[in-house]
Amino acid sequence: MIHKLIKISIFSQHYSTLFSLVVVLLIAGCLNAQNERPWHKHGYKSLEEGDFYGAAYYFSKALENDSSNLEVLWSLAESYRLNGDYDKALGAYHALLERDRESTYVLSSFYVGEMNQYLSRYQKAIEFFNLFEEQPRANETGKLKISAQRRKSCEYALMNRHTTDSLSIKNAGYGINSFDAEYGPVFIEDSTMFITSARYDSNTTKLIKEKEFQFKTILYSIDFRSEPFSIRQEQVSIEPLSYVSSVSNPDSRNEYYITICKSNVCGIFRISRIEDGWSEPEDLGAFFNNADFNTLHPSVGRIGAKEYLFFASDRKERNGMDIWYSEIKTDGQLTRPRSAGSSINSIEDEVTPFYDSENERLYFSSKWHEGFGGYDVFFVEGSPGNFGQPINAGRPLNSSVNDLYFSHNPSVSMGSIVSNRTGGYALKGENCCNDVYLIEYPDSVKIEMDTVPDLAIEQSDDLVKKLDGLKMLPLSLYFANNLPNPGSLSSTTSANFADLTREYYKSQEEYLGHNRETGWVDVFFNKEVQFGVEALHQLCDSLLIYLSKGYVFHLGIKGYTSPLGNTSYNEKLAQRRIASIENFIRNWNSGKLGNFLDSGKLNVVPTPYGEFFSEGKINDQWEERTKSIYSYDAAKSRKVEIVWVSQINPDYKGPVLVLENDAFDLGGPEIGSIVELKIPIANVGDSTLAIDGITSSHPGFHMVEPITVKPGESLNVTVQFIVSEYADIQVFGIVLHNNSSIENVPVFLKLKKEP
Repeated sequence: MIHKLIKISIFSQHYSTLFSLVVVLLIAGCLNAQNERPWHKHGYKSLEEGDFYGAAYYFSKALENDSSNLEVLWSLAESYRLNGDYDKALGAYHALLERDRESTYVLSSFYVGEMNQYLSRYQKAIEFFNLFEEQPRANETGKLKISAQRRKSCEYALMNRHTTDSLSIKNAGYGINSFDAEYGPVFIEDSTMFITSARYDSNTTKLIKEKEFQFKTILYSIDFRSEPFSIRQEQVSIEPLSYVSSVSNPDSRNEYYITICKSNVCGIFRISRIEDGWSEPEDLGAFFNNADFNTLHPSVGRIGAKEYLFFASDRKERNGMDIWYSEIKTDGQLTRPRSAGSSINSIEDEVTPFYDSENERLYFSSKWHEGFGGYDVFFVEGSPGNFGQPINAGRPLNSSVNDLYFSHNPSVSMGSIVSNRTGGYALKGENCCNDVYLIEYPDSVKIEMDTVPDLAIEQSDDLVKKLDGLKMLPLSLYFANNLPNPGSLSSTTSANFADLTREYYKSQEEYLGHNRETGWVDVFFNKEVQFGVEALHQLCDSLLIYLSKGYVFHLGIKGYTSPLGNTSYNEKLAQRRIASIENFIRNWNSGKLGNFLDSGKLNVVPTPYGEFFSEGKINDQWEERTKSIYSYDAAKSRKVEIVWVSQINPDYKGPVLVLENDAFDLGGPEIGSIVELKIPIANVGDSTLAIDGITSSHPGFHMVEPITVKPGESLNVTVQFIVSEYADIQVFGIVLHNNSSIENVPVFLKLKKEP
């Protein structure tokens, strides 16, 4: 049996967990290098480079040639797991477990348990952790203690999954987040946050023949004082192919501590703000920069009159990543680092510390202590040398996957966290990449899941800003499977969303029958569905106030479906769902908004996405209804969203851009071909609209020529791009830059390879 030991720095290319550590993959092989087929070679090469998405593609192709090859099946499962594609990883490990009659791949049952844990299937996870621990060779894997601790975590999660704190956690949105990975958010001042983003040059799989490093990390500062907030790229002087993260600074000096990684080793440096940017990074010496270990995630905390630098490191004194600290003397010198202690540090990794000086709590993330799955956020009370026992920070701060980089700013009652939880911006797997999430605390929360805010407003206020400030957009409104008008090929309906929702509520018991192991059904129906209905009533009430005073509104409403059914049917279904929302608005409060719809003062701008975003992510098999109809992901995909509201004040004379469609399915164009796309737009304002440029997350895009659109006219924006390598199903975006009240308008494109 041949084994390959592959070291992968998570800081290198994928950022699944976003800190430097060594992942050991034992790939059992019975083929020597000379006899491996090309798909195998490409798969191993991708694993070595940290391109787990590409590795999964190559190993799946290899399995098509030889479905009995257990080595390839193991490698495929590992690739899915490391890419955050937990559902597919579960299927691959499960298949391996059933086929591996000789029990060669002992860890299969452990990872089946772990994938179930990540998917919140805690009872199933416990069963497979038990199965793993009963195997005679389990002790040889080094996972026996970890498996036992995972079982305890699943038991903890089952007892506490319905307990949530009154926090509001929202994805920070596109702009702060991208389709790659963001990490290291920290509030430096009352209104400024630093984040680091790992941006690929394209959203395509990294090709084997490419020799240059394809991604770069960029440090951004975000000023929340502006409306909307402004983002600026910070220029820090570092060597090529190295990257910066985790900025932190003491209150008393103009000094910032940063992580800089190069050659797969990370260390902590100190920099200062200067007139034209940043000073050269200052090396802090062998305790903090050493080729033998990683030192990263700096966070400064004040405890009484002293300041401390907390950080994570895998130095030789202990195994794995642990939390350490060093006192910052008044002259800026750092004392010899000390471990935060055995109550915090474990046989697994503890990372991303943050010290809350106001409450004297040290926060950190760990896989070891009892939690909900992946890395959870914990805190300990006390101070260095006198820390208590870890306490799980609870839900909704923690999820069943990775939750890292917790920090908060008490002066603005706001915090942040990084997570790969479901619902983020991801193109290469639902949980592949980390996004920044913003946290609002109870004294500042304006919207809770089951409480609709009061939108009572004066004429001088701006409703759009009010909605944004209350985090009411996008407003999600959920539908039962295949409703309204199941089987119809019509794009219209007389159904009213209010009636559809009442019927939807009656199906809760049916959903519970398919989801005994999870507690999402009650939360989904009685909070998310209920909130949407109540918020829609409140929005209509507010629109009536403004419309009665001469304002004009456009509502951007998007319709979605699960991937059940064919594409054409799903597009019609999405149109009917949008129409049911328009019927609700028209008939609301005995028809008080109907005249405004008829007169053009209130306008619905529909975009029927259908299965545009759900295809390839959600089960589409009728015979597997527990997954395709009654699962949480399927229920969340059947919705309409009021995504944007455009308000034209009575005295506004500027242009107003309206997209007739903002989602385009381009099919499966050949690589190297040139695709031309025409995006129809309309100007419903009173002055000339100018489209002066585009940006895109995909390389090779350009606008053929800038255009101007006169009031009342409709024209096409013509965009061309050269098709490069893309995934089987891939969605990416472009942004239209214009001079209207909404300066940056996104458009989504989908490519899908032919089977």
